[in-house]
Amino acid sequence: MGHLAMMIILLLMIALIAACYKIYKMNTLFDSYRSGVDLSELKRAKEIVESSEKRYKNILSVMPEGVILYGADHKKIALNENAYKMFNLDSETFHEKLNILEPNFPFVDTKGNPLALEDYPVAITLKTGESITGRVIGITSTGKTRWLSINTKLLEPMDSRDVPQVLVTMTDITEQKEAEIKLREAYALMSTIIDIIPIGIIVINNNRKIVAVNRPFLELGRIKEPIESLIGQPAVNYYSPFYKNSKEEREKVKSILANNIPFVDEVEMLNNRLIQRSYFPFYMDKELKGHLWAFEDITERKAMETGILSAKEDAVKANKAKSAFLANMSHELRTPLNAILGFSQLLELQETLTEKQRTFVKEILKGGRHLLNLLNEVLDLSRIESGILKLSFENIKIANVIDECINFVRPTAELKGITITKKRNECENVFVCADQMRLRQILLNLLDNAIKYNRENGEIIISSENDGDFLTIHVRDIGIGIPPEAQMEIFEPFYRLENPYIEGTGIGLSLVKQLTILMGGKLGVESQIGVGSDFWISIPRVQSKKADNPVSLEMNQMTLPEHKEFTILYIEDQLSNQLLVAEILKNVQGIKLLTARSGTEGLRAAANQKIDLILLDMHLPDMNGEEVYERLKSNSKWTDIPVIALSANAMKEDIDRTLAMGLKEYITKPFDVPAFLKVIEKNLR
Repeated sequence: MGHLAMMIILLLMIALIAACYKIYKMNTLFDSYRSGVDLSELKRAKEIVESSEKRYKNILSVMPEGVILYGADHKKIALNENAYKMFNLDSETFHEKLNILEPNFPFVDTKGNPLALEDYPVAITLKTGESITGRVIGITSTGKTRWLSINTKLLEPMDSRDVPQVLVTMTDITEQKEAEIKLREAYALMSTIIDIIPIGIIVINNNRKIVAVNRPFLELGRIKEPIESLIGQPAVNYYSPFYKNSKEEREKVKSILANNIPFVDEVEMLNNRLIQRSYFPFYMDKELKGHLWAFEDITERKAMETGILSAKEDAVKANKAKSAFLANMSHELRTPLNAILGFSQLLELQETLTEKQRTFVKEILKGGRHLLNLLNEVLDLSRIESGILKLSFENIKIANVIDECINFVRPTAELKGITITKKRNECENVFVCADQMRLRQILLNLLDNAIKYNRENGEIIISSENDGDFLTIHVRDIGIGIPPEAQMEIFEPFYRLENPYIEGTGIGLSLVKQLTILMGGKLGVESQIGVGSDFWISIPRVQSKKADNPVSLEMNQMTLPEHKEFTILYIEDQLSNQLLVAEILKNVQGIKLLTARSGTEGLRAAANQKIDLILLDMHLPDMNGEEVYERLKSNSKWTDIPVIALSANAMKEDIDRTLAMGLKEYITKPFDVPAFLKVIEKNLR
């Protein structure tokens, strides 16, 4: 309650007391002149005073404050009904039993502690004569506290028969006090929350004064003062000095505050720490109320990011170096392998070989093909690890692929007396979505392992079963089995079971795992020592009635139109490869082979003769194959000549790039002779 309201009430009280006193005096005079004296004027005056008293009482009754007079003799007068409400008492209890100066009266201070008798506002005013304004106390009753704002004023006695009285006005501020308590609780909670955030936070008002700050901010700025002492202080005194470039940052902060737009940047501190600084203006009812700054120490994170980037760059460099090494190794190994396998295939066709010589040729082919398979598997694994292996998905009738793979490995199985049994089960007319070449590679690897780790005269059983949206294919053998501890590692690269009598690289099953996962499938193994192993893969099924691109492993012999001559130019610097191709084509009717050992020599040969087909090595001593092809296509005379790349480069990116230039085919060395002849036939028709 304000001073003005207190003054008004005080004046009303004084007027009321004066009126009461006048009535008392008039009643006395009225009694003394009652016998035979005309008292009409006196009576009229009494009526006026009573009317004034009634008016003052009406005014007090409509006031929201509770008003009482409390005398030094502990007599009390409630001047309006609100006085009873403030104490939550009826009038009888208030007048007869209440003594607000008793030490057991349930007054409490703002912290909820019992109020000492000497601290009662009435007691203080009676003792010292001092007025009290806006003193907040609580009255606790039935577990609840009613909060009052108390004003007191000492009224001196009007004559010697009276005692001093205290005029007390009381305003119920319970709702305000409870809201204030909730606000303090919310502020305490907010302070606790921002204190546990590991980011320095400071909030300033529009006058750039601090209204909130947390401990991490003090630690960040090495500020020793308590938080309480910072509240209300200019913020610039605390967040500018610890910047490395204090003057520059001070101007930048002014610019940020002027724009009132969220902002994030990084700044250096004096102690060489790197800080991420974030600014956020905050509004209430679209009115700007203040500014929040957040400071996060990102020194370690930046150092870690830098280390990660450096490690990533090193990894990229290492990966490129590995790819370059593999590409070079592949090229260098494939070049001599092409001659070894090519001439061995030609020797194998010779009818004049003795049985011993034929055995030697088969061993050469076996060793060369094993080396080629190892090389291909290493390259495939490298492509998968680098994420550059691309798959071509199509609808495949799985029974056809299984049949082709069985036919392919059957000769090897028969050498050990192993029987391959196919149980059609549910796979006869089932189609799967997969890369046909890679699916065949998976099955051939599983069959090859089932043969290698089987027993003499053993058995391999292939079966399948529908498993929801997947088709599960089992390849079981009755071989040596896999120890339990090895079953979790068998699919890791280069892991091999300890068996000196079985050849292998430890790459095949790793490729099976990677390729199956890339095709959206699953795989696993169940095995018992001495009983055998069951390797299974699950591939997504599709609803289809035909295969997209049925492909067979079989290769037909080369047939060309009769009575027609074709000239083939082979540009190749390796003499052994020239001799191999010449030997392959020498008995094919209607083909004339020209050779050149450099790009320049090849272009000269193409200019001097009519050429029907060009076989082009991509690594030549004077220029690479791409340059030769570009020169060929730049001349309209050579535009229609089909060009086939014949290279030891087997990296997919090299193949894709070369074919994208417009070359008709890309044959990788070492090549299969029947397949090579098939490509030649295709491009000469």
